[in-house]
Amino acid sequence: MKQYAKNFLYIMAGNLMLTFGTVAFLEPTGIISGGTTGVGLFLLNIFHVPMAATFAVVNGLISVGAVRAGKALCAHHLAFQRAGPRFHTAFWPCRA
Repeated sequence: MKQYAKNFLYIMAGNLMLTFGTVAFLEPTGIISGGTTGVGLFLLNIFHVPMAATFAVVNGLISVGAVRAGKALCAHHLAFQRAGPRFHTAFWPCRA
């Protein structure tokens, strides 16, 4: 259980840093990165779709695969998925 809590804190810290980097550097410059963030930035720049909405849809689809892959992977992914849009909104409420 102690290792699980430690891993969870590492995941949240990494998620916080990734979100800050996205909001502080990628969004203002229009640079597109990879993964869910890249899809979100693309849709934000082209169609003005909020990043939080993109995260919810794309991560929802990924969750289906995570559930099929196993319980441990699913738990880690869901923690990351739930925190991402909230961190994004906290850093840049007007764009989320």
